[in-house]
Amino acid sequence: MGAPLGGERVPRRGKEHEQAIDERRRKIAAALAPDRLPVTGARVAFVELDGEESFRHAKRRSDPKYAIRLGCAEAGLVTQFLRPLDQDMEPQKAADEAVIRAEAAWADGIRQTGTRFIPQHTLGDELIPSGLNQLAFHLVEQRRDGPTGKPQFTPIAVLIRPGTKCVMGKTADMHEWVPYPELLKSLTGRVRDTDLSSAAQQSAHVAAFVKKTVAGLRSAPTLVFVHAQDVRKRWPWLRNDGLQQDRLGLDGGPVQRIGLYGKQLRVVRVADNGRDETPQWWAEAEELDAKHKGMQRAGFAGGLWVSRVAGDSSRVFYSTAGKASTQTKLTNEDAKLTAHTNASGKNAFRPKANAWNPELLELTVACLQPGDDPEAWAAFVHQQRICDDDYRDVLGLPLVLHLARLADEYALPHDEDDTVDTDTKEEPGAIDGRSSVEQLTFDFTVDDSEEE
Repeated sequence: MGAPLGGERVPRRGKEHEQAIDERRRKIAAALAPDRLPVTGARVAFVELDGEESFRHAKRRSDPKYAIRLGCAEAGLVTQFLRPLDQDMEPQKAADEAVIRAEAAWADGIRQTGTRFIPQHTLGDELIPSGLNQLAFHLVEQRRDGPTGKPQFTPIAVLIRPGTKCVMGKTADMHEWVPYPELLKSLTGRVRDTDLSSAAQQSAHVAAFVKKTVAGLRSAPTLVFVHAQDVRKRWPWLRNDGLQQDRLGLDGGPVQRIGLYGKQLRVVRVADNGRDETPQWWAEAEELDAKHKGMQRAGFAGGLWVSRVAGDSSRVFYSTAGKASTQTKLTNEDAKLTAHTNASGKNAFRPKANAWNPELLELTVACLQPGDDPEAWAAFVHQQRICDDDYRDVLGLPLVLHLARLADEYALPHDEDDTVDTDTKEEPGAIDGRSSVEQLTFDFTVDDSEEE
């Protein structure tokens, strides 16, 4: 079931490739039907499969990953892939790397079941209301030249609701919130929105979806997260020239006071370094050696930052993270392009080393209610990046946006005319025929002695 599509011959582009995916999908769905699984109530499949580097260029259409994900979804399973040991690497190093990959794969697999630890903020109920919903909007898109040869445009919403046992989600054609894994599996189906071919149609569709979703949460405090580079192309209000403080715009019409959409609604726009919109950054390093006094040194520091430049908005903040924990043998002083010595006077020129710099995340607290403290809401958003339960480093986006963006992995539209009947059965304790999974919480401490 994990062999390359087409066997020894790579399928041709178009109908032959689609047929190869369809045949493998059916085979996997039949093999993994619930009545054939050795584990009752299984929800996630971990699949060991060669990485994309094994299916590059001419072999791209032989990659079975998409067919496997489709077949597993049809059988009621979400999917997590794991690369086997690297045979070209020194054995011990390959084993050490495999441990890191396995831990990450396990965490991501559990994440897809909707079971998540939700970071608990440290700001108190006076600044952040209790029972706060976290709502993220995201556009799941696929071009016609994508893995399955079919286009897709599906706005989704992901909801973290206190007291709910699972992270929830929905699309515009869903009448109720469904568990996160059900949302993921639904994205693999045939695209039905054939009237969403133009930008204007898609924008109107997004606006209607946002309005309806926000209205359904009107009775509870709700913080809406939107990723600027993702949603603004179909929600123009999110552009820099469209934002107006505490006023919300939909449908391309005039912006209106946020209170008209709900007395407990807030909106935060998050922008990352996509399209080079946020700069690289550095923090001044403490001079520990007297002989280097006056020499400029730089490093990384995690935290929330606000500009103190006169005239700057009081609504824009910056969230940063420290050096990645996986870079244990690298330092902030290492350089790839030019000769360099570190603070100890040792050579730090390492042209062959691979590393990455943490990005600067811009948080624009766009819409608040009267009496709200913008800095407190920015701190809340920053703390939603810190998931100490299964992610070894700070998330690239706040958790609810992170979950929404990862739904892109399931953007695999296909024809569903002859799907396999997996004969799913309701499990004891299930809600609406779906398994009950838990959403847990944890507390973390903040060292008050450190100020930024």
